[in-house]
Amino acid sequence: MIHKMVAAVNFQNVFSKRFAASVPVRLVGWLCVVLLSGALLSGSDSILRWALFLFAGLSPALALKTSYTVTELAAASVALSLGLLAAVAGTTALIGCYSTIVPYMLVISVAAACAVLVSRRTRVVLAKRELYAALVAISVSAALALTYGSNGPVATPTGLSYIVRHWLRRDGAYFFALVQQAIERGAIPHENPFIAGIPAYYATLGHCGLALLAPGKSVPAAVSLWGVLPLLHVAAVLLFYHFTVRLLVQYRAQRPERWALAAIALFCAWRPDFYTYPQSQSAFMPLLAWFCWWTLRPAFLRRSFDQGLALLWLILMAWIHTVSSVVALCFACGATVSRWRSTREQKPKRRRLFPVFMWLSGIAVAAWLTTHVGDAPYRDPVTKLSFLGVHLLNNHLFPNSILYIAGALALFAAWQHRRYGEFSTLALLLACGMGYTARGVCNVEAF
Repeated sequence: MIHKMVAAVNFQNVFSKRFAASVPVRLVGWLCVVLLSGALLSGSDSILRWALFLFAGLSPALALKTSYTVTELAAASVALSLGLLAAVAGTTALIGCYSTIVPYMLVISVAAACAVLVSRRTRVVLAKRELYAALVAISVSAALALTYGSNGPVATPTGLSYIVRHWLRRDGAYFFALVQQAIERGAIPHENPFIAGIPAYYATLGHCGLALLAPGKSVPAAVSLWGVLPLLHVAAVLLFYHFTVRLLVQYRAQRPERWALAAIALFCAWRPDFYTYPQSQSAFMPLLAWFCWWTLRPAFLRRSFDQGLALLWLILMAWIHTVSSVVALCFACGATVSRWRSTREQKPKRRRLFPVFMWLSGIAVAAWLTTHVGDAPYRDPVTKLSFLGVHLLNNHLFPNSILYIAGALALFAAWQHRRYGEFSTLALLLACGMGYTARGVCNVEAF
C-alpha cells in the first residue's frame, strides 16, 4: 500500500512540473536546410512530401516566437508549412516557374534565412496542459482512423481501389480534383474541374500549395496526399485547443484545460466534416486556427511585426479559402477594437495611430480580396435571399440553435467583462455566419 501511494505521488509530481528545453533556432534552421535539400535530391516523391510537410515550417515557427509548448510547436509548424507552400506556389505561378524546381528552392531559402538571421534560442515546454492536448489529439485521431480507414485507396486482388463515402463523394472529390488540376496544368486552377468553361467555385491558391506535396503525375493526388491530410486535421484541432485555453485564461476561468477539452470535443462532434473528412474547409482549417491563436497572444497588441505578419496571413487566406478568410476578418475586426483601446490608454505623446491605420488598411485589402477573389458570400445566386423560408429554418437555424445560444452567452460574458474586442468579434461572427449560410441555403451549389 505504501509503495502504491508513493507511486501515485510521484506520478502527480511528474505532471505538476514543467520540463523545458532551450532549442537553438540557428542549428534547427540549418538542419532543416540539410533535410529539405537531401529530400529534394533523393528523387523520391514520398520523401520530399514528408520533408516539406514536417520541416518547411519548423524553423519559421521557432523564429517567430520565443516560447512554445510541445503540441503548440508541432501544430504551428504544420500550419506554417501549409501557408508557406501556398505563398511559394502563388509567387512562382505569377512569374511562370511553378512547375520547376524553384518553389522547393524558395522553401529551402526560407529555412536558410531563419538560420542566418535568428541566433537566439526558443524555449519548448512540456507542462500539465500537454496532457489535455494529448487527449484532444488522441480523440481526433480515433475519429480520423475510422474515416480514413473506411475510405481512400485500398489494395484488392484485382488492383488498387478507391472507396468514397458520404462527404468524400462531394466536397472531397472537388478538393482532390482541384489539386490534381494544379498538378496537371502547372498553374493555379481557374476552372471548375467537373464542368468545362465554368469558373472555379472557390479560391484555389491553397490547392496549388498542396500540389507541391505531390509533384509526380504518375500517382493521383487523392492517393499521394491521403497519408498527409490527417495530420492537418490534428494540427487544426490542437491550435484551436490552445486558442481556447488562452481565451479562458484571459477570462480567469477555473480549470481552462478541461473546459477547452470539452469545447473542442463538442464542436468536433457537431461538425465532424470540418475535422475528419478531406475537403477544402478541413484541409485549410490550420491556417484559420493559426491566425486566431496568433492574434490572441498577449504580445500581439504591442508588436508591430506580429500585426504585420497577421495582415500578410490574412491577405494570403483570401486566395486560399473564402469561408476561412471571412471568419479571420471577423477576428481581425475584434483585434482592431482591442488595438484602438490599447492606444487610447497610452499617454497622448505616445499614442501611435499609424499602426492602427495600417492595420485597418490591411483589413480593407483582405476584405476586398475575399469578396473579389473568392466571391464571398456566394457566386451566381439563382434564388432570392429569404430569412423567413421554412427551408432555412429546418436546414440551418434549428439544427444549429445550440451554437447561437452559446454565442449569445459568450456575447454576454464579453460585455460583462468589458472585453469589447471579443464582443465585436463574436457579434460579427454570428451575423456573418447567419447571413452567409442563409445565402448558401437559398442558392444552388452546382459543380
